[in-house]
Formats: sequence, C-alpha cells, structure tokens
Amino acid sequence: NARIISVPSGEECLQRLQENPDVIILDYTLKGMNGLETLKQIKQAQPDVPVIVVSSQTQIQTAVELMNAGALDYVEKNNFPTERIVSILHTLNF
Repeated sequence: NARIISVPSGEECLQRLQENPDVIILDYTLKGMNGLETLKQIKQAQPDVPVIVVSSQTQIQTAVELMNAGALDYVEKNNFPTERIVSILHTLNF
C-alpha cells in the first residue's frame, strides 16, 4: 500500500526524509529553496531514492540540470503529467 504525503516546501521535504520514502515527486517551483537545490540535498542524504521532478518550465537546460543532479525523470506539467508519472511509477513497480 502506497502512502502519499504532500509537503509545501523543499525544506519540509528534507526534514521528512527520515520517513524513508519509496519515491519523491518534486515540483521545481517551491516555496523557499527551489526543486533543483532540494533535489541535490535529497540525493546527498538518500542517493538511492528515486525523484521525479515536475515543472511548467520548458527550458531544456532546466531539465538537463535536474537530470545531472540525479532526477530519475523530468515531467512538464503541461504535457499530461499524470499519465507520464503513472508510467514512470510502473517502471519502478509501484
């Protein structure tokens, strides 16, 4: 059984890492630190947790930076993100 927890900021996401999430779906635009900085800190603390980043950003450079920082995948919000995220989760056997 999957349990979904929503948090409003990157800082709170980092504080809750001790709950050992199976996967993190992270928005690029967050209150406080942005998704890239949050991703980098997640990967320092728990390098094996898969992180999917969603954003309305369409700049390829943003996606490249996120993938280089360890994101499993990058999903644009305006391209049917729900179906794409479900597909990614199925590849992780969720």
